[in-house]
Amino acid sequence: MIFVTNGDIEVLIRADMLQHIIGTDSTLLNKAELAAIQKIRTYLKTRYDVNAVFAASGADRNELILIYTIDIMLYDLHSRINPRKIPDLRRTRYKEAMEWLKQVQQGELCAELPKAVNNNGQQIGSDDIKWGSNPKREHYF
Repeated sequence: MIFVTNGDIEVLIRADMLQHIIGTDSTLLNKAELAAIQKIRTYLKTRYDVNAVFAASGADRNELILIYTIDIMLYDLHSRINPRKIPDLRRTRYKEAMEWLKQVQQGELCAELPKAVNNNGQQIGSDDIKWGSNPKREHYF
């Protein structure tokens, strides 16, 4: 694994339960991690330097991103067994992770992550002003 270690996973799931989920295929954890990282990248890449976020190791990693990566991994691993019988805990934690990612993407929350910069070295996507209005309504009486 690249970003997540076995010790990190064991914080959220016992080793025997994880072994039961992945079975004999040891590549499943790597595939699930890559899929979770890619999903998180798609939400964060417009505002944050995701290469720096996932290049960090050890204590330099953002704990919230680490936990959400593991939550997404475990949800995906459970869904491969039987999508209708995913444990409520996994479903709830996955929904919380996805909601947080959506709020960060929309600018409702600010994550403590390195900001994305353009070619000139200026931060992008952090202090943008959003313009717009509600759709025009036409009432006929």
